Amino acid sequence: MLWAMGLESEIEAIADPERDEEGKQLELTRLPERVRHRKEHLDGEF
Repeated sequence: MLWAMGLESEIEAIADPERDEEGKQLELTRLPERVRHRKEHLDGEF
């Protein structure tokens, strides 16, 4: 029915994940934090 009324592009625009700013922010909070390991001192002996 939406196709017949020419509204399918409107639904596509509403459902576009790139337009979901709140969802993007929630996704960023769920990402793991980066852990940096301490570099060990190399003494050059093999």
